Amino acid sequence: MRSPKYLVPDDLHKAHLKVVKLKTKQDEKLRLEKNIKEAMKYEEQYLKDKAKYLGIIIQEGNIVIHVLQSVQEFAEEGATMHHCVYACNYFKKKDSLILSASVDGKRTETIELNLRTFEIVQSRSICNKNSKYHDKILKAVKGNINLIKQVA
Repeated sequence: MRSPKYLVPDDLHKAHLKVVKLKTKQDEKLRLEKNIKEAMKYEEQYLKDKAKYLGIIIQEGNIVIHVLQSVQEFAEEGATMHHCVYACNYFKKKDSLILSASVDGKRTETIELNLRTFEIVQSRSICNKNSKYHDKILKAVKGNINLIKQVA
């Protein structure tokens, strides 16, 4: 605590930005942990509602699409993709199936499928944008709708 390096840094503005960035990262981590704990309250109902779909995996080349396996995964998906899949409680929607598409092991898009019509409602990447794989992901899901219908 007595070191001039920390008490009076050479570039106060730069040091301040570094501390703010660190604090923001810590706050985000705590928020995600809180969301995951809160999500556990809904876990049992989600697993009951979607049990028959949980084993579905669609693979087209380097694209792998799977049903979100838990409410905790919704929280992680929302945090990683910077969209509202967790915050808007999509895990509570009885007529929606939420899938996650990964390309080369990296989360790329989140897909919502209507279980009454078997139509894709939306497919969004980071910050609700379309990824460069958007069309391929939609084609892969549409090409495997019968797989989902068989389970329904």
